[in-house]
Amino acid sequence: MRYLTLGRDAGQVISDPTAPDERWVYKRQACRRCGAPVRVWELGGRSAYACPVDQPRT
Repeated sequence: MRYLTLGRDAGQVISDPTAPDERWVYKRQACRRCGAPVRVWELGGRSAYACPVDQPRT
């Protein structure tokens, strides 16, 4: 949650600097984990990305 708040305040994506840079769906056509096509939609004037298998709508 800390990085989400920092990213919101900075207006950009912030990630843990100690973690490896592994973007599983961001700007990808297929999920790196399961290979499913990535869902992309506009949210608040920005693009949002999600894997429909690993991040299903609830």
